[in-house]
Amino acid sequence: MKEYIEERAIELAMFIIDEESTVRAAAKKFGISKSTVYIVITLNETEKETLKTFNKSARSGLELRDKACILLGTEMGIRGCDIVNLKFSDINWKDRSICFRQRKTWSQVWLSMPVSAGNAIYHYLKDGRPNEAKCDI
Repeated sequence: MKEYIEERAIELAMFIIDEESTVRAAAKKFGISKSTVYIVITLNETEKETLKTFNKSARSGLELRDKACILLGTEMGIRGCDIVNLKFSDINWKDRSICFRQRKTWSQVWLSMPVSAGNAIYHYLKDGRPNEAKCDI
């Protein structure tokens, strides 16, 4: 895991403990989704290391796809049902952002895209995605 992600996760955890905060309040304070808070809370060190190792070794098309999905979920807090429905038109590469309608709430969501997530999507599209795939990412 990158240092800033670890620092942010620790900061989030300390906020929850020190303030006796709810998941909803922590998500609002940090500008992240509740599902991101749950991921930070529920992954133990072994699971974090497993994901880190997998992401570093991803080479095949499926592995590159999985890496992109993992980073969209863990770094951006996007739900799995929304990740699988992302379209090319949802990504603004120039602004480094993703904008989509959430499947669960039907709310329009705009999220700043971390470089690592953008790079993972790019590498999947360039090197791993089948040519005959639809307009979905």
